[in-house]
Amino acid sequence: MLYDKEMCMEALEGVIDIVDSTDVVLASHYINLLYEVIEDYYKDDKSEKVNHPAHYNTGAFEVIDEMKLLFSKEEVKAFCKLNAYKYFRRAQFKGNPEQDNAKAEWYLKYLEEMEKD
Repeated sequence: MLYDKEMCMEALEGVIDIVDSTDVVLASHYINLLYEVIEDYYKDDKSEKVNHPAHYNTGAFEVIDEMKLLFSKEEVKAFCKLNAYKYFRRAQFKGNPEQDNAKAEWYLKYLEEMEKD
């Protein structure tokens, strides 16, 4: 059975609730167990490189969604800001500056959405 994203998020939040929020290793263990039970929600095109790359969607949730559950909102916002900087800063030195600039824009847009919440 393929669970929808909302059901998966509720299940993961339940797992996180029973784990001491400071124990990231144990929380990660429980997330991995949950992955064994839930089929992958995302079925994105494997060629997607910016919005939802396949390597960020190896489980039931995208990595950034896990981060929102495991870390504080401020930590995730800082991650987005710094990741955007990283992609903008090195774009000209890598093989595909358009892709890196698009990734930076994605993180800035995500940060903007988080700031609205």
